[in-house]
Amino acid sequence: MSVVSSESCYTCTKCGDEFETGYQRGKMKAGDMPSHLSKVCGEMFPERYQLRDHSHEYSDTWPYRCSFCWKGFRKFSRWETHLKQRNTIRKISCHKCLETFKGKICYNMLSTKNSHCKNCSSRPSPIEYVTS
Repeated sequence: MSVVSSESCYTCTKCGDEFETGYQRGKMKAGDMPSHLSKVCGEMFPERYQLRDHSHEYSDTWPYRCSFCWKGFRKFSRWETHLKQRNTIRKISCHKCLETFKGKICYNMLSTKNSHCKNCSSRPSPIEYVTS
């Protein structure tokens, strides 16, 4: 965006719109436009890493993956942080009987309706139950 000033009012030389002071002004460079195109859906991304993450989501081939919740991670450090949070013993409320129990569960799975105590769980659970 190029700006022409007449005291406190500015006019965009590209579109002719006028605006008052207080707006951020600056020149737009060609590099400011999204330049990384997804070959799958055609979506554009301004940064290369955003396209890479988008591609991992489509192909479901993340370099690091949690074996409990199957969430994918591009960076080892983010995966490691996720696992440390998962290993935190939490008080969890059973969605069936509402009884509180202790266990380890991935943080992103806490709000799901699959959080059941040992007695109410009828299938393999993503929770690692912990006894006091």
